[in-house]
Amino acid sequence: MIIHTDSDNPKPIEQKVQDLILNKLFFKVDDEQIFIDKEDFIKLIFFDVVAVAAGSYDIDEALKIALEIQPHYKAAPDTKRNELVEAAEQFAIEVDAYYHYLDSKNEQIDDDTIYDGVSLILNSDDELLTKRLQETFSEALALFITDEVAVAKQTSRELLISTYAQYVKLIASNDTIDDAVDELYYANEEFFIKNNLKKELSKLNLEQTETVFKDEIAAYKMALSLQDQNADIGMILGTVKQLLHLS
Repeated sequence: MIIHTDSDNPKPIEQKVQDLILNKLFFKVDDEQIFIDKEDFIKLIFFDVVAVAAGSYDIDEALKIALEIQPHYKAAPDTKRNELVEAAEQFAIEVDAYYHYLDSKNEQIDDDTIYDGVSLILNSDDELLTKRLQETFSEALALFITDEVAVAKQTSRELLISTYAQYVKLIASNDTIDDAVDELYYANEEFFIKNNLKKELSKLNLEQTETVFKDEIAAYKMALSLQDQNADIGMILGTVKQLLHLS
């Protein structure tokens, strides 16, 4: 199921695709990496995404295109080339999405199919969604996990928040607690063995998490359900924040 809306005055497909990618970049770019206005920064990245896609992933061809889009870089082409290489690596999914748009237009695919195809590619970024959900749930759990709780558990508050956020994800994304325990164990098997940790203790911790953080687990399950429906990351995070009373 594709989730998207349109107005009474639909935009051209090129504008729709641009909006999709810009929206995705808004959530993908880490704020601490930005030293100018975020919207301006994202537009600069978008130019590089377009150039790499239009150059069919050939950086030399992408550079020619980029210098036409941003002629002020003609005085420093090596700088722009390096930026294109970085864009091709860091924003590969967005490049793939724009390339799909260009290729589909060339094949005369209808606009709705193009839109849905671009959406599917952009929303396939599981790593980004997991990262942003971890941040969101950490923010929510920080409202409950105090310094006193951390002291009682003889660990740092930041580590405790991060750990419980991970537990919430594990429980929400598995059918049973035992499945969640197995995923946790096999993802950290070397650490478990080195520190002589038992799966039984992890099961107890996850069971306690399931009892204490029912609402948070339900919110994470909602996020996964929306992801299965191809909802964009903005919609998913917005819904989760509402459920967690963060907005």
